[in-house]
Amino acid sequence: MAAGTPARQTALPQRGRPEIPRTTGDGRFLALYGGGALGASVLLQTIFLWLVYFYAPPAGQGRALLPPTLVGFALAAGRVVNAVSNPPIAFWSDRSRGRWGRRRPFIVLGAPALAAAFVLLWTPPRASQEMVFVYVTAALACFFFLFSLVMNPYAALLPEITPGGRGRPAAASWQAGASLAGLGVAMIASPWLIQRWGFGTMGLVLAAFGLACLWIVGAGVRAADPAAEDAPEPRRAAFLREVGAVLRHRGFRVYVVALALLWLGTSMVNTTVVYVVTVLMGLPRDQVAFVLGAAFVCTVAALPLLARLSRALGTAGALTWTLAAATIVVPLIGAIGLRGLPFGPTGQGYAVIVLAAAPLAGLLVLPNVLLADIAEADGVASGESREAMFYAVQGLVLNGATALASAFLGVLLGLGDSPGQTLGLRLIPVVAGACTLAALLVFLRYPRAAEAHRGARSR
Repeated sequence: MAAGTPARQTALPQRGRPEIPRTTGDGRFLALYGGGALGASVLLQTIFLWLVYFYAPPAGQGRALLPPTLVGFALAAGRVVNAVSNPPIAFWSDRSRGRWGRRRPFIVLGAPALAAAFVLLWTPPRASQEMVFVYVTAALACFFFLFSLVMNPYAALLPEITPGGRGRPAAASWQAGASLAGLGVAMIASPWLIQRWGFGTMGLVLAAFGLACLWIVGAGVRAADPAAEDAPEPRRAAFLREVGAVLRHRGFRVYVVALALLWLGTSMVNTTVVYVVTVLMGLPRDQVAFVLGAAFVCTVAALPLLARLSRALGTAGALTWTLAAATIVVPLIGAIGLRGLPFGPTGQGYAVIVLAAAPLAGLLVLPNVLLADIAEADGVASGESREAMFYAVQGLVLNGATALASAFLGVLLGLGDSPGQTLGLRLIPVVAGACTLAALLVFLRYPRAAEAHRGARSR
């Protein structure tokens, strides 16, 4: 489904659900829905930006609580918990019934615990290295389990609040814009808070912000949730049969394998952004906010270009070009600061930021639209309601890839993550570029004919 395409005329079989056309075109409602992505993105992106640096800073930039390898293993353990918890939570959410609907209770009740787990990450005990490792591993496991509990039901709302695809590009754009805004808050606010009050205060402030965003969504999502209290009870399908039905969808298989390869590489790059600024670009830590702020502004500026590309090529075509661009740009990060290049390290870093803006915008927007199309098409074909399970299986695969990336990250950083010893930092973007190329080659097998059929049907 390309951004900006005309509204579709087809709709899912309602199976007793009330129609909700007034919500799908309501800008205020879509902005409200996007608030959940804003709160979650702030928490998750802050972890990606700062956790490794907080526990294992480069030489001369603070006391190391753990070696990078152990931090990588702790992150990997948390992502494994995230991965394995997604499918059972999705099965539970898909089949929940009550006056709060299928998704809202998970968001409202899980958000406070998620915020508390985030705070714990930045307040480790004064203890031995072994105890700190146990602590951060347990805190990450709690955070990522609760992230699944809240965000899988939230993500599953997208196909439900846009029946027949009506308003889906707008909803996905609000969601992606909110995720991007969350990235911006993490990029700009977290360095500022850390510089003035330290990591503990930063954790408290951003946890409160994330909780407020999620609770606002929980308070306002009632009108959008199609699972009314009097909705008929769905047929009780076995859990494994539901997972199998998702995995048999050919388009989904191609999509999720490509995205897993992409995440395998880019998650390592995302987690080392602060290292790139302070080590490869050679800037002090108080300049991190300026560099990340520039990245945010450039990414926002690239969104209109992405919309035009999506209208011209369709969602899958735009994602193909996004992967191709990322394959070229990502390895350039590893060259920042090498001798013989123009501009100097700071100029080189900003040049890469400009080049990376369009691919980053595409990766924030396009997968959400494509997966919502896949989940809805499956619902039309099967008559089954398994939206959350599609997001859960995606989460299972992507978090497995991210767990593997976290383990690799610790090993690579151990090869050099400090001034004068940068081998590991320079290898990470090269490995990420290879993963992105593999993702592109896989995604070229995506069944475009099915997408074209859906697009024709919408016209």
